[in-house]
Amino acid sequence: MNGSNNDVLETTTEQIKVISKHKSSEEHWIILANDKKVFIENFSNWALIEENESYTIVYDLMEDTEKNYLRTIVPDDYNGQF
Repeated sequence: MNGSNNDVLETTTEQIKVISKHKSSEEHWIILANDKKVFIENFSNWALIEENESYTIVYDLMEDTEKNYLRTIVPDDYNGQF
């Protein structure tokens, strides 16, 4: 992730609602119902995510940045299958 040799501290999988989406000139992220901020490296993925919709999401907490980065996301009505 982010082009460096990050170690994953923790991987989380959950079914959860995306509360909001945000971006800056350098980063894109979503805020989940549990108040976690998840960064998304691919703009196309970020653009397809809808606010106030539920998803099954997998994200990694990275050691060097202490940030969560998206690994996989699917709509909740996709029955949690990847």
